[in-house]
Amino acid sequence: MIPIKSSIDHEYASADLRAALQAIADRFIDRLYYGAERALLEASSIIYPPDITPEREAFACRVRFGSPLHTPALDFADLPAVLASLSAAVMNRLRAGSGAFILNFQRYRRGNVNIPPHFDGEYFHWRQAANGSLYVEHGLRPRYCALLCLENRAPDSATTLIDDNDVRLNFHLRAGDLFIFDNQYYMHCVEPFVWSAAENCQWVRYMIGWRSITMDCKEIKQGIETPISPDYADRLISGRRTPAWSEAPF
Repeated sequence: MIPIKSSIDHEYASADLRAALQAIADRFIDRLYYGAERALLEASSIIYPPDITPEREAFACRVRFGSPLHTPALDFADLPAVLASLSAAVMNRLRAGSGAFILNFQRYRRGNVNIPPHFDGEYFHWRQAANGSLYVEHGLRPRYCALLCLENRAPDSATTLIDDNDVRLNFHLRAGDLFIFDNQYYMHCVEPFVWSAAENCQWVRYMIGWRSITMDCKEIKQGIETPISPDYADRLISGRRTPAWSEAPF
């Protein structure tokens, strides 16, 4: 599949509305990770372990809509209204208008260290080699992923897709871009970048991501990928009470 890079729906394209979305996302993160609900959400495997470094912060949660599921997740109605509307539109574009999905947030303070190639999904068992490469022994690999760029003040930063022949495609996302790619065809990484401009800002790069974890997924076991049904994916996830990583654990 050729990656799709396009502008987001016009109603979200203005700088003011992107800033409003960022503020809503920040409050949502605060509620999940810094509020009274955190212990219960972690114990229920609804939120994932945060990945916080001096350069960036990453957060992720499970959300469900459209059909009854066993997968522990927030109800769609628990999302802030604007974020719920945006999520519904994006998930429909990913052809995953029901089931459970992962909603994640990546906000970069002043740059990024190298994130090796990986795919997004549910990592049940994995190991990392000394050179940084990752081997997933058991996990789920969703078909499509979407990334919405709310802010990018570092023009050299790129999301890089890598196919099986190690052909690399660099995508420099601008504020307002919605990037959709085939997560079962491509690995991806974020190349190192450094924010060195004099301009003072809280977040240099701010991304929101979506992918289904029940629709159009493959199960990975010892290097073999097998397409699975939404019901099987639901049962597989719900049988694991310890939060899996929503993406590569870097």
